Amino acid sequence: MAIAVYPSYLPQILQSGYTLKTAPNMLRTQMSDGYTRQRVINSGKPAELSVNMSMSGAEYNAFMSWINKNAAGGAGWFKINALTSDTANGAPGSQTVRIQNGAISAALSWRSDTETRWKISFTLDVAVAPLPLADAGSGSGDFEKIAVWKKIEE
Repeated sequence: MAIAVYPSYLPQILQSGYTLKTAPNMLRTQMSDGYTRQRVINSGKPAELSVNMSMSGAEYNAFMSWINKNAAGGAGWFKINALTSDTANGAPGSQTVRIQNGAISAALSWRSDTETRWKISFTLDVAVAPLPLADAGSGSGDFEKIAVWKKIEE
């Protein structure tokens, strides 16, 4: 099944509250003497992206309908334009994401006689490209790609 693409007719991610957090991919072991041992445990670097959107009630209903139909209520992966640490030249690029635990928060931003605006907040898991690892065998500095989440043999 193809990965769904977030539609352009729905509101996009706001800069306000935009937070990228990478999870450690290292294991630290306290030694009885000397420095703590630290080693890479996998080649992927999981990332979380906390985001906000501003929507009217109608847009929120359309957003939730799209998420439920095309992204399994947030559990499924989809593509959306977002900045991450590997986005070239600071422009948003298409990132593959899913909503953590399907949890979406809607808070009332403001209300007038004609319109109501909602601040929608959620955290995304970002599928991150694998880290390049130096090829120690050739000594040429070439890089090889290791599959995301593949455990490195010790």
